[in-house]
Amino acid sequence: MISKEKVFWLLASLASAAYMLNPGMGVFELIPDNLPVIGNFDEMWAVIILLRSLVELKLVPEDKMNRILNLKKSLSKP
Repeated sequence: MISKEKVFWLLASLASAAYMLNPGMGVFELIPDNLPVIGNFDEMWAVIILLRSLVELKLVPEDKMNRILNLKKSLSKP
């Protein structure tokens, strides 16, 4: 039996992936992209939700995701 938490993360990952694959200025846009600064926040949150759901569904190990997210920090150090 699949737990409610897994169902939630599966639906969250599908919804965020569908939102990101939606072409700009598409039918479904929470915040218009032409607004300065805040226009891309909705896509940012869709990426964050997708990454978190990949970890919660155990499709990507948490330690590997942490290494990926910290890659920029390690590359910027001298």
